[in-house]
Amino acid sequence: MSVRCSEIKPNGERCKISVEPPATLSWAHDPANRETRRRIISKAGKSRPNKELATIKQRFSDLADDVLAGTVDKGVAPWLRRS
Repeated sequence: MSVRCSEIKPNGERCKISVEPPATLSWAHDPANRETRRRIISKAGKSRPNKELATIKQRFSDLADDVLAGTVDKGVAPWLRRS
């Protein structure tokens, strides 16, 4: 039977993550994991955006512009059109 983490978040809400007894804190709130969390957060902060993601975002932006301009039908994806 799992229970909820007993940690209170900075905004005053209780953590919603379930834990298995005898643990009372989630991995994210357990002080034993503090150094690991710090390393993960530091590494994530140093990462650079993926070029593929930037390309996909640009394609969606272009597609949205084309739909708004009326050059692409909003109901049919351009790559699914039959010639």
